[in-house]
Amino acid sequence: MKEIVRKIKQQSEVLESTREDYATNARDILSSDRSRRDFLKKAVAGGI
Repeated sequence: MKEIVRKIKQQSEVLESTREDYATNARDILSSDRSRRDFLKKAVAGGI
């Protein structure tokens, strides 16, 4: 029984870290998307 509880805890820790990774990736994608948009605005405004 203890072994089962330990495995469930392990799995939930893995899921939690995976969820955090997804959140981090989403933030990175959003920020890179934002910087790309800013670059395009500057390029259009500056006529690059």
